[in-house]
Amino acid sequence: MALVAERVGGLVELSDGWRLRLPNECMCERNADGSWSVWDASHTVDVHIVTVAGTRDGKPMDAAIMLGRVSNVRGTDWMGHVEELVEGDEHGPVYRFAIAAAAVKTRSCRAGSATE
Repeated sequence: MALVAERVGGLVELSDGWRLRLPNECMCERNADGSWSVWDASHTVDVHIVTVAGTRDGKPMDAAIMLGRVSNVRGTDWMGHVEELVEGDEHGPVYRFAIAAAAVKTRSCRAGSATE
């Protein structure tokens, strides 16, 4: 069930340790499918976070394998792939970005012990 939209800004905590820094105040809400949406007069961002348990032997899944494509962007603890699409409407260009990201530093538990 979707929650009531609220105003947010700055650094926003999502889930599973992911955060998003917003350049200005926006409206946001959690959606019924677990995703998160934020918007203002000119932008909309929809976030879907997928959590995996690791490999069959209990080791953390490698970020490059989880990403499933060549990385073209990287942060301190993550790597990702960004695709930019530019379309037009009656007001000018419309920019769409598809971003897939995977955590580089992950933890996995096996037989009562944690490994990084």
